[in-house]
Amino acid sequence: MAKYVNHNLEECECRCDECGYETMVESIDYSDINKALREDNWIIKKIDDEWHEFCSEKCLESFMNSNR
Repeated sequence: MAKYVNHNLEECECRCDECGYETMVESIDYSDINKALREDNWIIKKIDDEWHEFCSEKCLESFMNSNR
């Protein structure tokens, strides 16, 4: 999982688990963060009992191909 919550600033830095692209979400509530990511077309997927975030379908496919 690539979420870094800053409680002092009440924001979360989210990083794609494949390419490293970063975006900021102005919330510290994980349901709000996930909703904001999905609205920006991020893909949140559980793979082998671990949650991963991907900024695009291309990154998800690349991750799946390199981790088989």
